[in-house]
Amino acid sequence: MTPQGAKLEDSRLLIGKDQAREYQLANELVGRFHVLLRNTRTHDRNNRAVVANAQAALAKINGLLDISGKVSFDIAGDSLFLNGIRLRPDFSNFQAFKSVVSHARERFIRSFSFDDAVDEDDIVAFASILSAVDPEEDEPYAQIVERMAAEGIAGIEIGHVEERGPCVARRKDKVPDPAEAVVSAFASALYFVGKSIDEGIADTGVTPRKMKRVVQLVVDSILASEEEMLSLTSLKGHAGYTHQHSLNVCIYSVMLAHRLGLPKNLLREIGVAALFHDNGKVDVPAEVRDKDGPLTAAELEAKHDHTSGGVKALSHFKEADRTILRAILVAYLHHLDIDGSGYPQTRREIEPDAVSRIVRIADIYDVLTSPRTASLKAFTKDEALTAILSNAGGQLDPTLARAFAHVMTRS
Repeated sequence: MTPQGAKLEDSRLLIGKDQAREYQLANELVGRFHVLLRNTRTHDRNNRAVVANAQAALAKINGLLDISGKVSFDIAGDSLFLNGIRLRPDFSNFQAFKSVVSHARERFIRSFSFDDAVDEDDIVAFASILSAVDPEEDEPYAQIVERMAAEGIAGIEIGHVEERGPCVARRKDKVPDPAEAVVSAFASALYFVGKSIDEGIADTGVTPRKMKRVVQLVVDSILASEEEMLSLTSLKGHAGYTHQHSLNVCIYSVMLAHRLGLPKNLLREIGVAALFHDNGKVDVPAEVRDKDGPLTAAELEAKHDHTSGGVKALSHFKEADRTILRAILVAYLHHLDIDGSGYPQTRREIEPDAVSRIVRIADIYDVLTSPRTASLKAFTKDEALTAILSNAGGQLDPTLARAFAHVMTRS
């Protein structure tokens, strides 16, 4: 049985320039990936040869996406299929095909696909993970999935071989585990935002496309299993506080926006803004950011500067669409209250936009319910909601505050 009911079509049956080009690109991509698997076993990820092959592989993937809109490889026995069409290697690339197919099968991978969120770093990380995971170890496939989530790989997906042997189950035969998908989305987003906060957007290869992709996984998980996703926000601790806080604020903000009836495309936009609302903290000294105790006036000013720092970090992108512009606005205004208190204080009076008001409430709730420092006791959910409602109409938007309390009470 072949994947997705595909016929064993010979390359001679492929007609048209696009199909011939697709076939050529697929063969070249397999060759590049074979070299990447070999190189990442012995070389650092920043090695010139590794980077060059990843760039070449990405060019092939983008070419395939331009032609058919998808790049999906399936493995059946010793054969490799691209989008349902069997690829037939010739003498020059036979070894590459054999290596890639056996490498995947030994690790119980039956399929791997690329979408338009993939970038050069994803490809290098994916090849490095496949090279590092020993097929003789227990659950090699599970190890690969876990490491991909930890690396924040957003543009590559793999499928699992249910049984050994030449017959491979069709992609749609496997019913995904909702809980597993939620944990994977949570881990990917946590790794992604943590890296951007610790190292800065400009130095980590973060792109708007990848930001949207990672947040879309979070949005999809909330819509599919809100309770499962919400339960992960309780995994709080002082270590990695800013990373976890950013993701929690994203989850709370998307939940509130969803309950308000906003469309799915806006949920992703709000999620991106919420996930990166504190990204300006990359420039705040760690001793200030994580200080256990009162801040001096100078330290408080440095902390407040993270709003303008967020604008600077997100302005790194040369082409800013509405999602990025929204994130910039929220990064700047998420500490400004509707009564004019909070910060930043400017010469010209400004009011926070609706998304900044949503993120403001989610931000306060997570701060109150998190054990941020060793000496600061966290509020219970009821205590935090009471504090938020007591400020409704003053510092906080009254409609959104009440809606948030309703969401959290019923969750």
